[in-house]
Amino acid sequence: MKQICLLEVARRAGHVARRVVEKGSTQIWFWKLCVAQDDMARRAVEKFKRRYVTATCALRR
Repeated sequence: MKQICLLEVARRAGHVARRVVEKGSTQIWFWKLCVAQDDMARRAVEKFKRRYVTATCALRR
């Protein structure tokens, strides 16, 4: 009986540990996605600013 209880506890602990790892992996993946999106947005704004400044300078001449 004790052995069955210990196996059940070990099985549940393994399940909990696996969920923690999966949740951690998901959070890391989500963080990387957010960083990548932020970086892409920043590049788009910088590219737009360069084009706008170039067009404005050309119009002034």
